[in-house]
Amino acid sequence: CVFVSQSGETKDTLESLSYAKGADAQTVGVVNVVGSEISRQTSCGIHLNAGSEIGVASTKAYTSQIVALVMFALQLSHDRWSKDVRRQEILAGLHEMPHQIESSIKRIDEVTL
Repeated sequence: CVFVSQSGETKDTLESLSYAKGADAQTVGVVNVVGSEISRQTSCGIHLNAGSEIGVASTKAYTSQIVALVMFALQLSHDRWSKDVRRQEILAGLHEMPHQIESSIKRIDEVTL
């Protein structure tokens, strides 16, 4: 079971984690806070290290979670030769992401609200 939480302390997620552990499930935590409750209680994990958020919307952590989960799925599908072309397309898209983000930031002045 995979448990995703920016803080690593989300109450509902911790309750679900407790239930999964009670059923002897393997657990993976995807968190932004190293040493958080979820990171300590899961069998293994992915630490995002996206840094702290200033605003209410956790955009850095959210984007990092999506990328981490895509990369995790790619790793799980690594032995599926039938999916190799699609995997390469996804990897190319991930590689292009920083350039797309940089381009969007440069165009911010063009956007009117």
